[in-house]
Amino acid sequence: MKFIHPALADVFQTIPLHPSGSGPEWAWAQNVVLEQQVTTARQQVFEEQADAVAAGGLLDPTPADSVFQDYHDAYLKRRVFNRAVPGKPIDTFHPANQNAMGQTPGKRTALVRLDDLAWPMQVMGLVAKGASDADNRAAFNRLCHAFQVFKGKVADAALSAADAQRQLGNWLDQWNNVRDTRPVFAAPLSSNAVKAAFGAADGAAKAAALRDLLGLGHLLPPERKGPVFAILWKYEVGDVLEQMGKMPHGHASATDVTRAFAAPTVLDGPLYPWFFPSPPDARVPGTSFGRTVHLDTTSQSPLAVELLHPPFPYQPRDIHDIVEITDPGPSLNLHAARAAHVAKVRGEVKDATAFGAPYY
Repeated sequence: MKFIHPALADVFQTIPLHPSGSGPEWAWAQNVVLEQQVTTARQQVFEEQADAVAAGGLLDPTPADSVFQDYHDAYLKRRVFNRAVPGKPIDTFHPANQNAMGQTPGKRTALVRLDDLAWPMQVMGLVAKGASDADNRAAFNRLCHAFQVFKGKVADAALSAADAQRQLGNWLDQWNNVRDTRPVFAAPLSSNAVKAAFGAADGAAKAAALRDLLGLGHLLPPERKGPVFAILWKYEVGDVLEQMGKMPHGHASATDVTRAFAAPTVLDGPLYPWFFPSPPDARVPGTSFGRTVHLDTTSQSPLAVELLHPPFPYQPRDIHDIVEITDPGPSLNLHAARAAHVAKVRGEVKDATAFGAPYY
C-alpha cells in the first residue's frame, strides 16, 4: 500500500521499516507497505477515515507509529469490527475487497482455529477479570470437565452428557452475545501443513503444533507469563454458510455466500507482527488465501493456508478440544521467522520471487 493521504504518507516517512530496539512496530509497518491485495477502492475508504480521526481530535501526535495505530483502530471499529448497517457487509466481505476474495471452499471442507480462553472465560461468567492463576485454572478445569463429559471421555454421576452439552451451550451463548462483526481467522484442514500439525498425538501437542504453525506468538507461555488455556475449534465451511447470519447482534458480516471467504489483509484485524500479508497466487485465481508465519525458524513445514470467514454462533459441536498449552515453543526471533516465511512464499507462490523486497 502506498498512501495518498498526506497525514498517512508522512507517517511512513518516520516509522522504522527495519528491526529496531524499540519494539515490533517495524514488522507491522512492513506489512502495510508490502500489502498487495487491498484494492484502490478499499484503500480510499481507509484513507477517508484519516480525516474523520483527525477531525475528532483522536490522534496522539507522537510517535508516528501511534498516529497510524489511531487511524487503523478507528477504521477497524467503524468498518470491520462494529459494522451495524443492515444489509451491508463489513469491508472484508464487501465487493470492493475483490482482490482478496477467494472462491468459497466446498461445504464439507473442515476448518480449524485456536483461541485463547483468557477473555472468553470471563465473558462466559466462569471467572472474574484480574483473577488469580488459581481461579483461572479452576474455571478452566470446570469448562474442560463439562466438555469431556459431553464427549463421553469421562463419566460423572452428577452431570449427564446432555446436561454437559446444555452447560457448554449456555456458556458459549454468553460468549456469542459479546462477539462483534469482525472476521474469523481459520485454516483449512486440507492444507498439508495443517493436516500434519492436527495429527499430533494428544490435544495439548496438537494445540502447540498449530500455535507454532499458525504464527500465534501471543500463545507462547514465555509471552504470557502464566498458564495458557486454549480452545481448539473444528467445523465445516457449510456450518459457516448456514449460520453466518445468525449472530445475536443481528448483523451479518457477509451478505453473499459467494463473498464469504477472503485472504487476510492488514485492514482486517489488529496490527500484529507475526502476521505477514500474502501475494495473490497466479496459479489458482480466485482461490488464493493467506499463508501463516511459522514461529520456528528451523521448521521445514510447507506454508499453512489461512483465510477469513464471517463469524457464526459457536456451538458445543464445534469444539474439538479444550487444552492447556505447556510446550514452551521455539525461541522467538521475529526477523528470522519473517525472513524464513518470505523465502517459502517465494518458493511456493508463482511470480512471487521478489515478494518482500527490499526488506528481505
